[in-house]
Parts: sequence; structure tokens; C-alpha cells
Amino acid sequence: MRKWIIAALLALAVTGGASAQKLLEYGVTAGVNMPNFTTWTPGAEIGNKLGWQAGVVVRINTPVVAIQPELLFVRQGLDVQWQGSDVRVKSNSFSLPLLASVRLLRILHINAGPVFSLTNDCKYKVDGLRYDFGRLLPSVGYAAGVALQLGHLMIDARYNGQFKRMRSVNAHGIDVDAQSRSVAVGLAYLF
Repeated sequence: MRKWIIAALLALAVTGGASAQKLLEYGVTAGVNMPNFTTWTPGAEIGNKLGWQAGVVVRINTPVVAIQPELLFVRQGLDVQWQGSDVRVKSNSFSLPLLASVRLLRILHINAGPVFSLTNDCKYKVDGLRYDFGRLLPSVGYAAGVALQLGHLMIDARYNGQFKRMRSVNAHGIDVDAQSRSVAVGLAYLF
């Protein structure tokens, strides 16, 4: 009898919280990001370029916290000046943020969690030829931010960072020790 009472109370708690929100939400997201690459290489300068991201988002809602995995294609750019070389680098990566989302009000969420960089492809051109710049992103970073959910629309603002610096050595000997942080603003449509 005790098992049935506990099971009924758990079902009531889950459905009571889920009645105000769906248990599973999924959708598409897109937005812009402003990277801030920092370098510790003497004589190197980095100029940051506005980037963008797009992908899919899933929210698994519980009465207390939601788990929000995302799969994002992230495009960032930077200009690197080092020892007379001046190259514009384009970074394409797939990232997997795995966020915990706490709903403070009915429409406001606080999000935080790790970000796993699945792939990263940094390229630059010299005399019309494309070269590999090297890996600038670590395999694990972090994200923290807020989201405003208005029905099916969700406006998200977050700060992304890296736990450690990465070094890039490439075909032209451009040796850059860098770390990236970014601020991203996105819009998602949840089904």
C-alpha cells in the first residue's frame, strides 16, 4: 500500500509541475555571438569579428529544473597579427551545451552548464589558398546566462568561456596561445 501512495504522490508532483509546462520541448535556435579571443603570445594581436550560431535545442522539464541539451553550429572570426603576418581566421565548430535550467518565474530561466566542443575547423587564406590554422577551442568549456520564454519563443543571452588556453601552430609558423570567451544572444522556437 505504501508503494502505491508514494507512486501516486510522485505522479501528482510531476504532473502538477508539468501541467504548467510540457515535459518535453524541442525546437530550433539561431543567434549572434561576439567572441573575445585573448592571447598570451608576445607581439601577437587579435581582432574579434561578430559571429553566429544555429542549431537544435531540447528541454526536458521537471518541476524543479530542466535539462537543456543543444547541438549548435558556431561560426566565429578573428584577425591575427603576428610577426608581420596578418590573417583572417574563420572558425567553424559543433558545440554541445548541456545546461541545467532553473525557472525563477513563469517566463524567466537561469541556465548554466558545460559546453563540449565536438569538432573545430579553423581556416585562413593566403594568396587564394586555404590553410588549417589549428585548434583554438578546448574540448570542454562552460556557459551561463538567462532566457525569457514567451509561449513558443525563447530569447536567450549567455556568456561562454573556456577552461584552458589552446595553442595554434600552422603552415606559416603563426604561433598563437589563445583563449576565447563570447557573449551570445539567440532566439529559439520551441514546439
